[in-house]
Amino acid sequence: MTQGFSWQEEQDAETVGRQIIWLDALARHPAVRELRSWALDVSAVKPGERAVDVGCGTGEQVREFACAGAEAFGVEPSGRLRAEASRRTNDSLAEFVDGTAEALPFGKGSVDVIRCERVFQHLDRPADAAAEFARVLRRDGRVVVIDMDWGTTVLHPGDPLVAREVEKAQDGELPSPGAGRRLTGLLAGAGLEVTGIVARSLIIWEPATGGWGLVGHLAAQAQRQGRITDEEHKRLMTDLAAGAERGDFHFSVTMFAASARAGGPDRAPVSSPEDHRDHESIVHERQPR
Repeated sequence: MTQGFSWQEEQDAETVGRQIIWLDALARHPAVRELRSWALDVSAVKPGERAVDVGCGTGEQVREFACAGAEAFGVEPSGRLRAEASRRTNDSLAEFVDGTAEALPFGKGSVDVIRCERVFQHLDRPADAAAEFARVLRRDGRVVVIDMDWGTTVLHPGDPLVAREVEKAQDGELPSPGAGRRLTGLLAGAGLEVTGIVARSLIIWEPATGGWGLVGHLAAQAQRQGRITDEEHKRLMTDLAAGAERGDFHFSVTMFAASARAGGPDRAPVSSPEDHRDHESIVHERQPR
């Protein structure tokens, strides 16, 4: 799995610390909370079901699954993030395991609910992840995928041409920056029945809420990619700071959430990323702790 901030590989403690700060800040945003609430509602997790959050980060949604009485798993490739998720969790129904969206540590047809947030944008082949979700879902299993569409980014004020180059900065950093608009197609392409899609704009109008760091990050990316010059970068940041001072600041990007279900036995077979493979589950029945 290729993840932002180079999440694919294990990071040092300082980098993971910054990731955790970012994850916590984003989790408090109203748009994210609304999408997560919708996702939890449509997932309809029942006691005793196996529910999995793919790319679980600090484990907030895994804890939600456990509170619903589910056998809750968080799949996360970062060992340090798994450790942080475990530290925050005090529930015997929640467990955090190593794995990626394209190769889940579960057997075929062994999962009732899958949730995956802001992972597809970091994947070179998100269709492989969707196929893997279809592989592990039981009949009538549910999946919800949430992701950004960086092509919807809007930044104001500043020179419109320079701002536009900053808005496109993620195109040069992420493998799938337009993942949000592709969610229904990816799920349908994996043989899943799409049941809904919603969207919320992640809007930041007060930089003090944490958005300044993200805007600065995107502007630095655009500068590093050669999209804008050093002088244009300096002028843009000055204009944005002045706009924020007078209450004339806007940054937004749209997030989409799509839900789907696994059909019955007449559902078309879906090939996994490696043709005709059949994962042997490495997650077994829990032993008493």
